[in-house]
Amino acid sequence: MGDPTLSAQEAAAAIRSLQDADAMIRRRTAGLMWMIWGLVAPAIFASYGFASAADPQGLWWRLLWLPWAAAGVGATVALWRSAGLAMRTRERPPRAEVAWHVGLFVVLVVGSAVLVQALGAPVSVPAAVLAALGVASMLLGAFGLLARDAVERRASVAAGALLVAAAAACALSGTGAQLHFVVGALASGLAFYGAGVLLAMRG
Repeated sequence: MGDPTLSAQEAAAAIRSLQDADAMIRRRTAGLMWMIWGLVAPAIFASYGFASAADPQGLWWRLLWLPWAAAGVGATVALWRSAGLAMRTRERPPRAEVAWHVGLFVVLVVGSAVLVQALGAPVSVPAAVLAALGVASMLLGAFGLLARDAVERRASVAAGALLVAAAAACALSGTGAQLHFVVGALASGLAFYGAGVLLAMRG
């Protein structure tokens, strides 16, 4: 007996089914990526919070974020490579998109901290980092950059709004930077991890 031949309609339906399945895998994987960085970001804030009790000078202080960021990058790459094994259409894990997410995170965290210290701005480093991450997340979600569906865009905007609100609270509170590191850890964890849970559950 010969193999059964699909009609054009059946073939199109099969392709759509594969594409829908891949879109679901991609959204859930994106959610898990957000959750990874929802652990990395608080770890960075917490590390600097503990270290700020010591003398915040020297190369070790400037590179304290690096091990956590490296761990996040490794987990992110492994996650998307695993997702690629499950995807059955030509769409593969978006390497450029992952690179942009990770690159933006690192540039915003390090760049905002360096800028505040270089200019002597009247705002704490953790508040500046929260504001930079929040504004970037809101803009990326609002304009649909690095986000492929409405759920991911809304999650990005909501996470960014929470970070900006936390940064504003730090700036207006008049409290010290050490408390701001605590706020940064809590706010970034809630924003990023919460957005990731939303995406993973809605996948």
